[in-house]
Amino acid sequence: MIIVRTAIQCKWGRAGEVLAGAKASYEQMQGKLPAVKGVRLLTDMSGSHDTVVIEAEIESMDAYFAMLDAIFANPEWQARQAERLQEDHARVSAERTFYKVEAVYE
Repeated sequence: MIIVRTAIQCKWGRAGEVLAGAKASYEQMQGKLPAVKGVRLLTDMSGSHDTVVIEAEIESMDAYFAMLDAIFANPEWQARQAERLQEDHARVSAERTFYKVEAVYE
């Protein structure tokens, strides 16, 4: 199992907008992302303010990147991204990291 962790730094006071958008996107895409086994949406309680973190569990890097290729090729997704370029973005920056899960204790 691999964890994909995307940390999004938002403009001051606008993390709620990014969180709402992420929730809506994942609710809409639920069951349509076979490479993704689970998603957690997190907000900061310390460290950099106005940070939203998306953690997704995936089975393999190949499946994940194949899924991204399919999403990026989707005309509806491309149209939404074009519209977003015209908007005042709530995001400042984002960073994606990948972690291999070595053990889980519950």
